[in-house]
Amino acid sequence: MGNVTHKEAEELENKFPGITKTLQDEKIVGERKRNKARYMLNGNKKKVQPTLYFKGHGIGGKDTKKMTELRNKWTELVTQYTKEEN
Repeated sequence: MGNVTHKEAEELENKFPGITKTLQDEKIVGERKRNKARYMLNGNKKKVQPTLYFKGHGIGGKDTKKMTELRNKWTELVTQYTKEEN
């Protein structure tokens, strides 16, 4: 079975209230909605995307409060230093 996009999940939620939680529990749709990609230019004027991930966290791993706090601070920094991709 393929994954469901957030847009498709939102459409399903409008038709069937409460289904999003079920889809998340079954790992069919993610719990977080992603923002547009952000980039900065390297020394060669090529677009590069800064990333943050927790090695070993894996699919289904639950975030701690500190992980969420770090991710929020990271997002602020990335927003400050990068541009949004169109």
